[in-house]
This record gives sequence, structure tokens and C-alpha cells, in this order.
Amino acid sequence: MNCHLESAGENIIDKGYDESSSRRSSRHNIRSNVIYSNNIVINGRRNSIFHSIVSLVFIFMICDQKSIHTSFATDTTQQQVSHIFTVNQLRTLDVMTLINEGYHKDNQTLSVSINRLVDKYPKLVESFSIGDSALGRPIVGLKISSSKQKQAAQVTAKATSQDSKPGVAIMGGIHGDHALGHEMVLHLAAFLLEMYASDGDLRVTKLINYADIFLIPTLNPDGFELATEGDCNSAKKRSGRTNARDVDLDQDFKFHNYNDISSVLAINSLQPETKAFVNWIVTSGKSVQLFATLRTGYTAITYPYDEALDQITEHTYGLIHASTSPNAAPDKELFEYLGHHIFYQYQAEPLNSTCNPLSSNVTVMDGAQLGSSYGTLTDFLYRFTNIFPVNIHLDCCKYPPGKSLESKWLQHANSIFAFLESIELGIRGTVVDRSNSKPLQGARISIGHDQRNVTTDTNGKFWRPITPKQSINLLLEADGYQSLTRSNLTGSSLDDVTGEINILSPVNFKLVPLSSQNKEDAITSGEAGEISNQIDKGSTSAKLKPDSLYVNVDKQLAKLDFKTPTNLHSHHNNSELETILVNLQKQYPKISRLYSIGESVNGRKLLVLEISDQPGVHQLMKPEFRYIGNMHGNEVVGRELLLHLAKLLLENYGTNELVTGLINSTRIHLLPSMNPDGYENSVEGDCESEKGRANANGVDLNRNFPDRFGLTKENGATQPEVGAIMRWSHEYPFVLGANLHGGSLVANYPFDGNGKKENGLYTAAPDNELFIHLAKTYSSNHRTMYKGEHCYDICGPDKASLLNERFSDGITNGASWYVLYGGIQDWVYLNTDCFSITVELGCKKYPLAKDMPRYWADNKKPLIKYMLEIHKGIYGLVTDQNNQPIANATIHVKSIEHDTHSTEMGDYWRLLLPGEYLVSVSKNGYRTAHRQVTVGKYGSPAKRVDFSLSSGPKDLPPGEMLPAGGDSESNQKNLAINNNKQSTISTATGQNYEANSKNTTSNQISTAESHLQHNGTTLTVDGSRLLPETQDTKYLLALCFIIVLPGIMLLVYLYGSSNGKRYSSKLGFYKLANTTPDDGIDDDDDDEATRFMRRSAKANRAAGGEHGSDSEDELYSVDTWNRN
Repeated sequence: MNCHLESAGENIIDKGYDESSSRRSSRHNIRSNVIYSNNIVINGRRNSIFHSIVSLVFIFMICDQKSIHTSFATDTTQQQVSHIFTVNQLRTLDVMTLINEGYHKDNQTLSVSINRLVDKYPKLVESFSIGDSALGRPIVGLKISSSKQKQAAQVTAKATSQDSKPGVAIMGGIHGDHALGHEMVLHLAAFLLEMYASDGDLRVTKLINYADIFLIPTLNPDGFELATEGDCNSAKKRSGRTNARDVDLDQDFKFHNYNDISSVLAINSLQPETKAFVNWIVTSGKSVQLFATLRTGYTAITYPYDEALDQITEHTYGLIHASTSPNAAPDKELFEYLGHHIFYQYQAEPLNSTCNPLSSNVTVMDGAQLGSSYGTLTDFLYRFTNIFPVNIHLDCCKYPPGKSLESKWLQHANSIFAFLESIELGIRGTVVDRSNSKPLQGARISIGHDQRNVTTDTNGKFWRPITPKQSINLLLEADGYQSLTRSNLTGSSLDDVTGEINILSPVNFKLVPLSSQNKEDAITSGEAGEISNQIDKGSTSAKLKPDSLYVNVDKQLAKLDFKTPTNLHSHHNNSELETILVNLQKQYPKISRLYSIGESVNGRKLLVLEISDQPGVHQLMKPEFRYIGNMHGNEVVGRELLLHLAKLLLENYGTNELVTGLINSTRIHLLPSMNPDGYENSVEGDCESEKGRANANGVDLNRNFPDRFGLTKENGATQPEVGAIMRWSHEYPFVLGANLHGGSLVANYPFDGNGKKENGLYTAAPDNELFIHLAKTYSSNHRTMYKGEHCYDICGPDKASLLNERFSDGITNGASWYVLYGGIQDWVYLNTDCFSITVELGCKKYPLAKDMPRYWADNKKPLIKYMLEIHKGIYGLVTDQNNQPIANATIHVKSIEHDTHSTEMGDYWRLLLPGEYLVSVSKNGYRTAHRQVTVGKYGSPAKRVDFSLSSGPKDLPPGEMLPAGGDSESNQKNLAINNNKQSTISTATGQNYEANSKNTTSNQISTAESHLQHNGTTLTVDGSRLLPETQDTKYLLALCFIIVLPGIMLLVYLYGSSNGKRYSSKLGFYKLANTTPDDGIDDDDDDEATRFMRRSAKANRAAGGEHGSDSEDELYSVDTWNRN
């Protein structure tokens, strides 16, 4: 077989530009010439697309597969070369003047060139300095902006559009010996200014009118002056790479242990160049949203992150050479697009690079694959600002000879301009307060839980780049405001002919303050509304949720502090911990109670401090929350945080509105130490050892709980501490909780284990989205966790691994991180009605006492904000037709295979995210009730939804069926769980620090009953919307209307009577029964049923003769009926 491809491969590469061709050469036309032609020639025959595909399969089977692979895997540069500007256009007068001058490597020559451009184009460009180098050389730049021209034309205008324009910046180099970028930036400035001023190109005009462009030749002028022209591999000598103090500036941005940029600027140890840049980026350069650093030494584009242990040889790549490194930034897809489809789209010739880190000439990957580097500029910008940064490695030679500057400019100019145009991608807009139209600074814009957030600037403006035509769901959040979601938003698109970006109009948003939320999203709704306010007045019920829990929470937290001196600089041993708890209970006896849930192996009490406006009592519809600390004895941060949290809450009750509202509406339980024996064996300053981790029996308590995958070597014998937690979990109706650990910096959510026992395998719980939200609530309010970077207190021999440990948004699925079995959070979720996560508070497990204030500052806000999440979703009462509470009723949400249950008093809580839900409540002996429920937006309080069940056979939610003979397997399992769970309050007596906690459940239920009886039948609400006295009647009516009545109508219709004979004409069959196929009756004269039956009769006759066989079609024949 003769096989060849009809390819225009020899036409793909043009060693320069055709001067006569249009400068806007069509990408579409070019792509039609490359080897992916829609037609393939085989043996001289041109086939259709279908035959081409079939032929292509044979080509791969028969031809040299290696050569075929080479044709299809050719790098992007060779396949899709296009250009925006021709060679003549790129050789402008100003550009050629700069090129002929060679390198501008000292202050004088650089200043002359910059001043020449400023003097020539004063209405378009201005020079600026961001600071001085170590030797006092100015670090200068140029800002190109049409706003400067508009300001000159409208001097009297009160405001210009300057602040509203996005910014894009290119820096020529951070290493002094990367000299090519230094000149490229100058050439680019000259080219843009001359083209704009002369109206030489519409795309240049469009870009400069849309965005401000910042161009900085170098951050390292001292190193640049030391570098040597023509030195292509200065890395051997480090000639000019570092600054004058021999510091690599691209390793001086080590800010992981700082909370924000303002704290960074206070560092005295920063190099002057680093500090100057950081100061500039938060002031004059704050509008910058897209950033590129030009480099040499490789030909590649790299993006965050630069830190990793893994080297390039340890990674694999697809045909397009996309980075598959686990260290890639969340916006990997965007960065890959900028590299492959923007920059390399316009390379003038194949690079034929001998220094490329991959076999292909086109490399786009995360920077860590070029070698792990800590403290880089790129990582700093991506983590601390709204900027999306990349590194563009232009050439193998770090300092090419001056004679090559023209060819380098012609090679890269189109690509660099295309990158500048990328600022036009994505979605931009403004976020304002709906009540007064004031811009909201710091509003968070998210496009997915695994993506990086951006925030609005001082003018309420934001820019979120996405790939062209990508569809996203946008979530906007701001403290003190209801969140807002916009679905199916689409980014900018590219013109198929010119390659231009079609800029989208701004998308503006108005957020509603929580104080003005719609009354329909309040606590009560529907039929439950009338009784809600009445029953909540009872002494045994929780107070209505105050607005303080939802309005200006961050402002209230900012004012929240201790009322009395508090020692944050110390650790407290077991004896001191007990003394503190006892004293707090004695100081605040009306709102606190101290009780023990059991003892450790060595007999130490597991003390819990309860904080509530009525301690010792489960109040009707008041949810219960808990924190557990010190599960591992040597992880002590959580232990100290809970002592501080208890003191803060108790001291501020009655004075701080947020704290008062929280305590009045929530029953809070704090267990500072679950493992006091392990703590006794721990040592201050320990970073990551196992000393003190286990209990006195040497058992890891977080591997000792019963597990859904069966027994392990660590959970065969239940430890006393674990048994106490399990009993505690069943005795109290906890709704939400968290377990505080140490050793990393992340919020971890279920599931921890999977059936494959495989690390890195995401194992989602039925409430996965809810858990993601809960974990994000903690991480997003922590001062550093939300950044998703490694923790700041890295220590120990495993430091290198911790440096490489990152979690998007500071959260992780447990099994996706590493699998464990016998853990507390999986057991709690599967065996109780509580939702719980695990929070890792820092890498150092037992920090020095002097470092403890920082941990409190980092965690005070998230500890409280996380507790507030307990008031989200739905809650209410489950009663029978006589208004008596129903305990252990199952609350089922359709499409979520995880149920919760009512307490002994009949109240329940179900945490849910905003949305529409079908909620069903059931219990054996009662008929299931269904309700369609709308959960309000983020920031809205929980919705009150009551259910009344009438006695009778249990039925299932709509769309579900019971197998014959009884309940489904899942319901049997739920029933077994219900029977094992006792929602009673424990009775702890006999100690000075233990209040008598015997529950007064019977009295409370009696009180609740009196409220219910007082309100009569108005409480009864279920899917039928009928009162209790009509419950039995409704089923009889349903039976009549659904079964009996239609049956009678059908009989009347089918059977008429005239001397006991059926009338076929009444049935519409007369014509069919008395007409042969040749009668010529037009089908159009008959109804659809008659035409169908005639076709059936015809087919039957054709197959089996005049009368045919005894097929189903005979049923439609009157003759057949008569025979019967």
C-alpha cells in the first residue's frame, strides 16, 4: 500500500514574514494548511471525511508510526504560526533607534532612552521609579495609558477613568544577567507608543484604551551592569545574576509566614529591591492584574508554583506537553492556555531550542519542574495579590550579543503583544452595596471550590481571567452581605479570522446587606409561621436568632477582645487546665457548667465546659455545638485555643452583641483535652515527633473508632477516651463540631478512608458540598490557611516535604490527602447527626510558649465564624397528629443519602446549603410527610420547617418504593441506628466542679406539649397541607379519585348495552372492523388511534393472511372479539 499524507508541512514555517501578506493573517486559514487537513489523499483518491478517518486508522497500522507521531505531535509553534504585525510594521523608527544603540546597561543610556520616549509622547507615557537598588541605582519604568491623554484634554474633570482600567505589567528581568528582556521591554514601549500615536494599528489602540501598561526594564540594575554581553551561560560564574549584596532577588519573596502585604513591608531583612517592588505593587501598581517576567536561559513559559521537591524528570506529559505536576496552581488551565494558544501561537519561527527542558520546543508548565525554588516573585504575586503571573523564558543564551537584538525582537514581538492582549480575557465588573450603591472593597469572587479567589479593589472592581468561551458559575461573597450566585457566565471569545479578543461588557453586581434581608428568608415560613413566634417564647425553647449572628459579623469580631488580662504566652498542664475551667465556671455560673464525660487510661477526667444561657438543659430547637482539642497529646495548640475561646465568650456575654446572640441561641460544649495522658508525655518545642501522640496504652485515638471498612489492628479494643467520646456523641444532639489537630495547616473533611486503601483518591461523603463549605468557612477566615500554602512554622527533618504541601483554598478531602481508618470524623458523620471536620492548626505540634499569641490571632475569627454555621439550613419540630413530639424521626433530603433524626423532644436540625430541597420525615408507625423547602442564600438564617405525622403504614418519599414485605435495607439500617441512639442528657454528679446535669426532659416535653396544645392544629404541616382531622379522609379520597372513579369511567366507555351486545361503533373501531385494505379510506380522515390500529391490521394480514395469526393485533379486531 502506498501511503502518504497530503500536507502543507513545507508551507507551515516561513522563515520570516511575507511582506506582501496581510498583517492580520487568519489563524483559520493557517490552520487549514497544517497536517490536520479535512481531506487525506491515499493512492491518489480524495475521500470524504468519514473515509479519511477510516484511512487514517490504516495509516497508523501500516506506516511508520514514529514518523506519523512526529507529524501529529509537532509543537504548537510549527503547526499554528500566525502573526499580528509584519516585519515592516515591527521595524518602526523608534524601535530601530533603540536596537541600533545596543544594550542600555547603565543609568545614563537607559535614562536618555526613556526620557526620549516621554518627551516625544507626553500625553501617552510617563516614567516612574519604584525605588533604589542596593547601590542606589533607580529602578525605573514606563506607564503607557490613554487616561493620561484624556486627563490632559479634560483638566477640569473631577475624575477620570484611570482608576477603573485594568493593568498589565512586563518586567524585563529579575536576574541582572538575563539581559534580553531588558531591551525587549524598551523596544515594546517604543513600538506601542509609535503605533498608537500614528493610528497605525487598531489592536494597539484598542489595547491601550482598555488597559494601563507598566513596563519595567529590570528589578536588578546593579546585577545588569555587572553582567557581560555575549555570556550565554553565566550561571557558572553567577556574573550579574544576584544583586550587589549577592542575594538572588527571586528567592527573597519568602512571605509564607506573613498574613498580608502590610506585614511584609515591615520586614527589615528584605533586600531594597524586593521591598521597593512590594511597596509599588500595593500602591502605584495596584491595578496590575496580569504580569510577566522576561527571562533567558531556557525557552519555556512557567507559572506558579515554583516550590516543589519533584524535579522535571519525575513528571510525565501529554502530547501538548501540559503540566501534570501536582504542584501546578489552581489556574493551571488558564496558564496553559496563555502559553500554548496565546504566546506560542505567534512565534515567527521554530525555536529549535537545545536548552528546552522538554523534547518539544514548546514548554508550558509549573515552575517547580525547572527545579524547586522557594520565595519567588511569581509565587508571591499569585498568593498575595489579585495578579496572575507567568515567567516567559525567551532564549537559551542569557545575554545574547547586541547584533542579534533585531532578530530577537522580530521573533518575539508578536507573542509578547498577544500576551498583553490577554488582559482582555475573562470577566470584569463592579460590586456595590445595593442599599447605597457604594463600591465594596474586598468582596470575594469565586468560580469553584478548587479555584483561586480574587477580590475587589478600593473601587469595588474586579477582573477574573478565564479561557475563551469557558462557562462558569460565579459566587460573590462579602462580610455582612448576602452572597450572590450567577450561573453559566461565559468569558471572552476569540475572533476566528483575526485572532482578536472580543471584550465583554462589565458584569456589575449589587449585594444586599444582611440587615435588609427579605422577610421570606427569615426563621419562619408557610404554615409554621404562626406558631414559630409563640413557641419560641417558651422558657424551654431557644431564643429567636438575633440579627447579630448575620449582620456585620467581621466588624463585631474586630472589636471583640478579652475584658481582663489574659496570658497568651504560656502552656497549661493538666492541673492548671482543670483550675482554669473550675474558675471560669465559678465566675460565670449562670451561663456555664463543667462536667466530665469519662476518664483517661490513667484516670484523668475528660472535662467539658458548657456555655449556654441555660446550662445543663437541652432547650427546644436550640442546636448544640462542640469543639474537641488535644486528641493527640503532643498536638497542643487546640487545647490552648479552647481555653482562650471559653474565656473570651464568657467575659463578653451581655456586652458584645455577637457573643450574646451566639450563647443565647447555641449550646456550646468545649473539650480542651481528649488525651490528657498523652499530653503529660509531650515536650514543649517538639515539632513532629510521636512522643505523647498516643494515649497511655500507646494507641492512636484517631485510629481507634469503629470504621465502616471493618476492624484494624488499632481499633479492635476501644480505648476509654474513645468510648467516652462515643457515649457523649449519642447523649447530646450535636449538630456541628470540629476536631483540632496540629502537624499541617488545612481544614480536612470526610471521608478519611476508602475501599481501595489508596492515598490521593478523593472519597466524597454524601454531603460533600456542605463539607467543602464548612471547611472553607474555617480556612477563609484564618489569616493564612486560605492561601493554600504550606504552614509558616515548618520544622523538623521533614521540612522539605512540608514545603511542597499545599491545599487549594486551605482545605482537603481526607482520603485525597492520605487515607486513615478508625478516625473520629468518619465515625461521627456515619453514626450521629453531627457534621464534623478536622482542623490542622500548624506544622509545629507543640510550639514554644512565646509563639502561642500568633496562633490565637490566626484562629480567633475562624473559631467563632465556624460556630455560626450551625444556624444554616433548616430546623423545626416533628409531632404526631395529637401534637405530641416524635423522637428519632428520620429526616431525609432527596438526593442526599445521609439522614438526620429528631431528638426526644421532637426538634431537629439539618444543615443545608442554599437551594431547593424535597425533605421527607418518617418513622415506623406513621405516614411519611413531605415538604418542598427553599434554603435562603449564604448569610441567611436557618429556616423553620415543622412536620406533623399521622399514624398509619409508613410510606416513602416520592419516587421511591419499598420492596415487597417491608422496609428497604437502608431504612432497616437507619432504624437500627435510631434504636441505638439515645438523645438524653447525661447525669454527672458528686464533684465540686460538676453541676447536677440530670435532665429535666419530662418537664420540658410537658411544657412543649402545652404550647403545642395551645396552638391546636395550626402546627400540622406536611406535603398534603391538610389538618390532622382530615388525615385519614385524604387517603380515602385519593383512593376514590385515583382508582375507583377512573375505573367506573373506563367501564362506561368500553361497555355499552343494547340487548346485551357491545357497540363497536361506539369504540371507534367500526370502520376498522368493516374495512379491507383496498377500500381506499384515507388515513387522514381517522383519528390517531384508528390509523394506528389499521396499520396493525394491515401488517397482520400481510404476515399471516386475511385473518392472520393470533397476534396482539387481533385484539383490535371486532371479528376477534366476536369469535371470543
